[in-house]
Amino acid sequence: SVSGIRSRYLEIHTMNLDVTQTITKDDLLQDPCPYFWIKDALPWSLYDQLVAEYPEQHMMQDGKTHFQARRYRQHEFQPGTITPLWQDFVDYHNSREYKDRVLDLFAPAIERYYPAYQSAWKIADVVPRHQGPGTKQPDAIALEVQFVLNGQQETTVRTTHLDNSRELFAGLLYMRRPEDTSTGGDIQVFRKTVERPEFSGIREVRPDHVAVAGAVPYRANHMILFLNTQDTLHGVTPRIGANCVRRYINIDAHQSHKLFRL
Repeated sequence: SVSGIRSRYLEIHTMNLDVTQTITKDDLLQDPCPYFWIKDALPWSLYDQLVAEYPEQHMMQDGKTHFQARRYRQHEFQPGTITPLWQDFVDYHNSREYKDRVLDLFAPAIERYYPAYQSAWKIADVVPRHQGPGTKQPDAIALEVQFVLNGQQETTVRTTHLDNSRELFAGLLYMRRPEDTSTGGDIQVFRKTVERPEFSGIREVRPDHVAVAGAVPYRANHMILFLNTQDTLHGVTPRIGANCVRRYINIDAHQSHKLFRL
C-alpha cells in the first residue's frame, strides 16, 4: 500500500545517510597513500533499500552489457528517475557538512600533502560540480554523486593511474547486486618502485614502475575513500565470470587548481 511504502521510507530516512559514519581518523591508512577502507559503510537495511532502488534499468535501456563505463551524473538526473531516498542521499553528499566531515577525517594527510590549502578548504563553500568551481566561485569545492556501471567483459575497466589533479577526494561505494557471482573488480592501490614513474595516456603509470600495496575488494556495502595526491595510484582488477554489470556510487570533490603535476 501507499501508506506502507511511506512508512518504510520514513523508517529508512531516520537513519544516517553518511557513508563515513563508521570510521574515525584512527582508521586512516597512509601507506602508500591516504585512504580509508570502509566496511559496512551504511546500515544494512538502508543499503538494501538503496540497492533495490538503484537506477540500473534506466542506465541500461539498450540492454548491452559490454562497455567500459556508464555514468549517470547529477546534471543528467531526470525527474522521478531516482527515488526520494536516493535524492536525500545525493543531497547530503553534496553538502558542506559532508565536505567538512571528509576533510576532518583526512586532516593528518592534508597537513602532510597540502598544508597551504588546509585553512582555505575548511571555510570553502560547496557547489554542484557541473556549476563550478568557476569564475564566480573560484574558491568553492565542487561536489558530485554519480551512478556508475561497468560492463561484463573480463578486462580491467581502468589500469593503474592517477586521477585528475584538480580532484580533492573521491569515494567509491560498491552497490554489488546480490546475484553477482563474479570474482575480481577490486580497487588496488600501488606503491612507486622508482622515484619518478613514467606516465602515458590519461595519467596511466608504467606497470613496472609500481607494485601492489593493498586492495579494497568489490563487496556489497564496502567503500574506498581516498585523498587525491601524487602518491594515490590505483587501478581495478579484471572481473572474471561476470553475470551482471558492476555497480558503484562515485562521490567526488574538485577544486579549481592543480594539486600536483606528473
